[in-house]
Amino acid sequence: MPVFFAALTLRGLQVVVVGGGAVAARKAAGLRRAGAVVRIVAPDVTPGIRALARRRRLRWTRSSYRPACLKGAWLVIAATSDSTTNARIARDAARRRLFANVADDPDAGTMLLPAVARRGPIQVAVSTGGESPALAAHLRDRIGAWITQADADQVRLIGTVRRRLRTAVPDPQDRRRRLARLLRAAGLR
Repeated sequence: MPVFFAALTLRGLQVVVVGGGAVAARKAAGLRRAGAVVRIVAPDVTPGIRALARRRRLRWTRSSYRPACLKGAWLVIAATSDSTTNARIARDAARRRLFANVADDPDAGTMLLPAVARRGPIQVAVSTGGESPALAAHLRDRIGAWITQADADQVRLIGTVRRRLRTAVPDPQDRRRRLARLLRAAGLR
């Protein structure tokens, strides 16, 4: 399936994850790392989700899914063990113009979650368009092995320089030229 990649800024935005099992826990963990306000909707959850809810790291609505659960969400993850319920969640999300990921049926939703390799501020996403999540994870691991801590440190340094240039050099073209010179001097271009 053809996809358009975008990196979402979810800090402070509510994301609803419907389901309380291992898949829901994994999706919730990634969303929390991105700063999303995660709300789990499920009659029962894993001990890990239960502990996070107790520590107020996420919200747990202890109930079965109903359309009202999507209120206030920016996006939704359907991660129940019931494919009929997951399809219903996707349809309800579409009616509300919410992006939805359906864990067990990538074609049913409006977004895919790629396999992501992270090293500090560097994130590399791999997608097979929903055809083979296992292959995407394998490729993510191979590509992720190439990214070093030194790469992550360089990104942080370049980010600091970029922010300072943005303040000190008002002309965008001049900023780009200066940054390009810096990258060439560092052997990165």
